[in-house]
Amino acid sequence: MISAKTKLRWYTFLSSGLIRVFGPRRAKLFFELAYWRWEKLREGQLNNEFYEPFYTKAFGLSSSDYADRDVLDVGCGPRGSLDWADQARSRVGIDPLADRYRSLNSLLKMELIQGTAEQMPFGDTTFDLVCCFNALDHVDDLEDSLNEIHRVLRPGGRFLLITDIHEAPAICEPTVVSWDLASNLQERYEVVDEKRLRRLNGVYESVHSALPFEEDSDEAYGLLQLHLVKKKV
Repeated sequence: MISAKTKLRWYTFLSSGLIRVFGPRRAKLFFELAYWRWEKLREGQLNNEFYEPFYTKAFGLSSSDYADRDVLDVGCGPRGSLDWADQARSRVGIDPLADRYRSLNSLLKMELIQGTAEQMPFGDTTFDLVCCFNALDHVDDLEDSLNEIHRVLRPGGRFLLITDIHEAPAICEPTVVSWDLASNLQERYEVVDEKRLRRLNGVYESVHSALPFEEDSDEAYGLLQLHLVKKKV
């Protein structure tokens, strides 16, 4: 069996080589697509049955909060994160790899749009609800991404966020998000809820467990969960 240390050495060697040849953005997309191809091979069909509670119960919402709403998932991935939301007026996901992801999941119900968080092909105030789960630290420009999310969200609309908090960038997570993000967004949003969680093996496992992040501990990795409402002024 290959040890974790050996895997890390190979990952570091391969990623540094890809960055030199292709640049950081293309190298990031290579690894993300490779990850999902492996998940498809491992699972056979990419499962999405677990998503609904994380878009509803985790934020104190229910499926009725999505009824007749236009919903956007930023950095949605290929699983069909909004396939459960049949009651929504529209359910759209945007991802830089959307065109590739369609070939991984032929059962998608939601619409996938190829694009980046920094420059989304939607008009102003298009959506009632914008979600971004496990994706904000994957963007190339944090400020541009947050500005675009604010632009496409209607006044009074909800912004639901789950993001990793880590001290240093990585090839697939080139952006470092601060614990102070909610404070930095208070001019534009009302903060309905903020949770600082321990980062367990998986993002959704961490949200489900809801163990508080202990800031006095040696943990360098955490998870920030925010429920924001765009101010109408």
